[in-house]
Amino acid sequence: MAKYILPQLAEQDVENIAQYSLEKFGLQQAEKYILGLHQALDTLIEYPTMGSSQHHININSRRYVYRSHSIY
Repeated sequence: MAKYILPQLAEQDVENIAQYSLEKFGLQQAEKYILGLHQALDTLIEYPTMGSSQHHININSRRYVYRSHSIY
């Protein structure tokens, strides 16, 4: 399976999501959410055309929704 490298700003977003989840929902839920988010990223590497086209942003842009967050 291909690997992904998140840009620094995206990595910071994930860290912020984890911190927020920890504060609001506890450790177990935060870990579950972040694991699921990384699984969604793995899936997008395998199936890059998942999600909806966002041609109004960029011709090759797509949006995939994972629970409360969007991945572009």
